[in-house]
Amino acid sequence: MCRAKGVTNTAYVWQSTGFMSPNDGDLESWYPGDDYVDWLGFSFFNRWADQKMIPFARKKGKPVFIAEASPTISDVDAKTTGNTIETQLGNPKQAEEAWQKWFIPFFNIIDDNPDVVKAVHYINCHWDSHPMWYENPTFKRIDARLQLSDSINERWIERTSKAPFVLSSEGLYDKLYNDED
Repeated sequence: MCRAKGVTNTAYVWQSTGFMSPNDGDLESWYPGDDYVDWLGFSFFNRWADQKMIPFARKKGKPVFIAEASPTISDVDAKTTGNTIETQLGNPKQAEEAWQKWFIPFFNIIDDNPDVVKAVHYINCHWDSHPMWYENPTFKRIDARLQLSDSINERWIERTSKAPFVLSSEGLYDKLYNDED
């Protein structure tokens, strides 16, 4: 409807967890089609290793937006229950475990897939302080605020202060709008 009305300054993202299906054939059957999708998005939570969106995006020739990302680490029964282990970035031991088991893989996915991963969105949230997440198996024991851990925050800034990340600057909109990559 937006395109029919002449809207040209909007990109349409088709978001999926990217891992619920046993094969990418399921993604294909859910895919609305190239005419409706500019970007493919997926969530980078505890089951990030199971996602199939990156190879699907390559097949479709579409860029990927990691549309939701927050450090969650699978518990032993995560595939059946969704449970994650407690991750409080204010706890130095848990923060280091999160760095090793979630942040490093997160940055590796970005670094290893520059042809398709073009945007990310980190959710800097105190998940377990919001009533809607109290009983959610993924977020009920998660505080993902980067500023709670000097170690995480310093490494985050170091990683995101250089390519492939785009920093705020004069003319940023023009650079993004006119960039072919």
